[in-house]
Amino acid sequence: MYRTSLAILVVLLAFAGCTFDRKITPPDDVIGQNKMINILYEIHRTDAALTTQNILKNYKGDDKDLYNHIYKEYEITRKKFDRSLNFYTKNPENLKFIYKQLEKKAQKEQKEE
Repeated sequence: MYRTSLAILVVLLAFAGCTFDRKITPPDDVIGQNKMINILYEIHRTDAALTTQNILKNYKGDDKDLYNHIYKEYEITRKKFDRSLNFYTKNPENLKFIYKQLEKKAQKEQKEE
């Protein structure tokens, strides 16, 4: 009985896991993957620049204000970015794809330097 229950549990978990491994199309109120890749790339570059130059150590303002220029450039709001990031975080396959693209983009830029 124990082995049968364990086998059924393993099979159910395997099927349940399969449903989470698919990409989900973002709803209309979420930033598309390509645009999100570009936005996150700029945010990570800003983070790196601020960190390596120790600017954040002396910054007294709201950290969220540091990215306003990126939001303006991509014609989005902080709220839309947060909603989109929340969507992608809850959908790991989508987020995994985005970060693989970010990695490729960073490697390409590094080769060009």
